[in-house]
Amino acid sequence: MTTLTWRMIVAVPIFVTVGLVAYRRERTTAPEAAPKVTRKLLLQAAGVGILNYYLASYLDFSALTYISAQLDRLILLTYPFFVVLFGALFFSRKVTPTMGVSLVIGYLGIILIFAHDFVVEGDNVLLGSALVFGAALIYAVYNILAKPLIDRMGSQFFTSIAMSAADRRWCCISLSPIR
Repeated sequence: MTTLTWRMIVAVPIFVTVGLVAYRRERTTAPEAAPKVTRKLLLQAAGVGILNYYLASYLDFSALTYISAQLDRLILLTYPFFVVLFGALFFSRKVTPTMGVSLVIGYLGIILIFAHDFVVEGDNVLLGSALVFGAALIYAVYNILAKPLIDRMGSQFFTSIAMSAADRRWCCISLSPIR
């Protein structure tokens, strides 16, 4: 939690500045193309930011208490599998054979590392893996939800809103350490 807090203390002023500069630049260089900022759009960007940059980060950092960094990264970096899965289930996107093979190979690697860590660390590996698995799912949902917002707002403005909203000091979500 301390690491997340320091990250936000350092980053939020930068994100706010970048967002203001990006928004001002859009309004002065191409006023007709500038994103129309509505309360709904700001709340959506803030919600997506809290979901990913706060909740997913929290779960990921909590998982490191129980599992090795190697297993954590391996599980977290399976989020593209969930993006593909959610895309196929909810948006009728096609899954190619190459995608399927790469997903199977990725999960075989996770099984090998998980088995090794489970023998060494025991039951803590189950909890840590579940926490980082939750972070991977949230990050996949973030990727799906963020794209239309980025298309409407621009990446710099969206990122400044999403990251600033996820600041632990402002966030309405207060989580106690997972033990």
